[in-house]
Amino acid sequence: MRQFGRAAGWLVGEFCFAALSASLVAVGVFHRALERTEREVAALRNEAALNARTEAGRAAQDRALLERLGHELAQFSGERGRAMATVEAQARIVAGQAGRIDQLREERDTAVELASEQARLLADHDAALAEIARDRMRLAQERDGAVAERDATMIEARRVLHALDAETRTAVADVEKIIAATGLEPSRLVPEPNRIRRVGARGGPYIPWKAQVALAGHAEAPQLHALSLQLDRLNSLRDVMVRLPLVAPVTHAILSDGFGHRRDPINGGGARHDGLDMRAVRDSAVIAPAAGTVIAAGWDGAFGNLIQIDHGFGIVSRYAHLSRMLVRKGDVVAPNEKIGVVGATGRATGTHLHYEIWIDGRPHDPMRFITAISPPFAGFGRQ
Repeated sequence: MRQFGRAAGWLVGEFCFAALSASLVAVGVFHRALERTEREVAALRNEAALNARTEAGRAAQDRALLERLGHELAQFSGERGRAMATVEAQARIVAGQAGRIDQLREERDTAVELASEQARLLADHDAALAEIARDRMRLAQERDGAVAERDATMIEARRVLHALDAETRTAVADVEKIIAATGLEPSRLVPEPNRIRRVGARGGPYIPWKAQVALAGHAEAPQLHALSLQLDRLNSLRDVMVRLPLVAPVTHAILSDGFGHRRDPINGGGARHDGLDMRAVRDSAVIAPAAGTVIAAGWDGAFGNLIQIDHGFGIVSRYAHLSRMLVRKGDVVAPNEKIGVVGATGRATGTHLHYEIWIDGRPHDPMRFITAISPPFAGFGRQ
């Protein structure tokens, strides 16, 4: 225990000695550092004094420089004021000149625009003149072509007019020849040109035909007027032809007795026969040879079943001895319409059709109508 106490005391002594030694060393180091710091501070003070003296000299120089510069600046300010006044005066002059320049520039731009517009207008004018010239040339060519075409058309129209006039006159002559072959007078049925046909009740204001007004004074006007009259006459003749009984009312028949004087088939005495007797097969069809209106259809003594058709223009056709009648009084019949059937009713010796044509209340030979255009039909002949 004592040994442990002695050891501890020794250790404490050694530790204190070491600590003291270290403290002495540290004090020495600090002392040397302090001396070095003092030397550096002294050097800095010397340098600062030197710098102070140097700065004082420089400050004096700077003050002298500033005074000189202030004097020069005052001189420069005066000169600058005078220069500014001059500049301002010149600026005012320049501003006035700039306004004038702007005005002149606007006038120049306006003049340029006017010149450009005039140039454009002149170009448009020249183009319009050129287009007008081309149009005039084109119109002149079209006019010349139209004139040539008109002349050619007029020549062709004259040729067609002459041909049509000739054909119309030929057609009128042919139709009139057919009508005349029946024993009728064409002029009685259709008035001559320039004669007004009074048909029915008509009237009203006179309004000239536009074509006649347009052709007034034209070289072909007389011929056109004559052609118009001929065409009107041809149309009237056509209407007449539709109502003329120009075909046989029964086909495949044999003419067993003609028109005029004959020997009576029953008593053998001389007699007048006002029509044609056409022998045909029983129940053969009887047709209307032309358009007309049935004015009678019924029993009529010796004629048996009899049909009468009014064709207009004073023409009446009669069909006797029918076994059957297919129309009634008042019926309107068309050409080739079936109106009855061949029979032997009434005073008859056999099946046949008794066919008559009356004009203005007088009997005419039907054969003149049947053969006016061509032979009646195949198989038609005499007994």
